[in-house]
Amino acid sequence: MDITDSSAEEILSVTLPTETVKIQKTSLFIELLLNLCAYPFIAIFMKSVIVRKEFHRNLKLLLSNIPVFLMLMLMTRMILLVHKLQFINVEPSLRKRLEQICNCVMLEKGLCILSISLERFVALYYTKRYENCAYPVPFFGIGLTITQVILGYTK
Repeated sequence: MDITDSSAEEILSVTLPTETVKIQKTSLFIELLLNLCAYPFIAIFMKSVIVRKEFHRNLKLLLSNIPVFLMLMLMTRMILLVHKLQFINVEPSLRKRLEQICNCVMLEKGLCILSISLERFVALYYTKRYENCAYPVPFFGIGLTITQVILGYTK
């Protein structure tokens, strides 16, 4: 039985997208598993930060509750990954948009670094106002820390 060039192209056009989908699904499942494995390590690390008191004392209350925040964010991340697995089979234009959203990660990391720098600057140079959380901006440090955690652990 002869296979012509046109039929070979049809076979390739059918098999390549399914292979790509399999690769994408596999990578997303691996990412999902890594997220599951990461939570205990993050919680242990944050607990050691609380014990060593490496952060400003005004943020101690938030740091004691940070594993709860991390758990909520991890669950949200896993739900998004599962939905992304369902989106793989949709049309290419929607897939392209999803990839563009994922490319914003570098911007998020930059914003995280900026917020950490801003919080440290305010803590060092405006100590009285920073410790008196109620004056210029209520709970300024706590708000910035929540922003850092959200930006740091989401994609």
